[in-house]
Amino acid sequence: MLSLLSESGRQRLSAFATKERLKPAHRITALALVFLYNMTGFADILSTQIALASGNGIEANPVIRTAMESLTWSNGWIIFKLTLQLLVSAMVIWFPHRFVMALFAFVVVVTGAAAVQNLSIGGLL
Repeated sequence: MLSLLSESGRQRLSAFATKERLKPAHRITALALVFLYNMTGFADILSTQIALASGNGIEANPVIRTAMESLTWSNGWIIFKLTLQLLVSAMVIWFPHRFVMALFAFVVVVTGAAAVQNLSIGGLL
């Protein structure tokens, strides 16, 4: 991470990312994971709204909870969450290394589990 502070470190990271993007399997896997991540992210947003509307749910993610409490537009947190999703998606597509994609796959599973939990809280499961 500290290597990003130097020009040579950024150049090495960029070259490594380019090398990883040249591998067809990495590109395809990254795109598939990004697709799954965004679908589970949308499911998480919808299920969060369902859980909150039921009166039984609260937002467990402190970053999103702060956005919910701080943004003046009542659904501003959705734009905030979608923006974060798109940023993370772009990062994975830019640097589709196996380790990055493994961590990202874990995030997809956790996001999906959160959506299922929200639906359970909301009384739909």
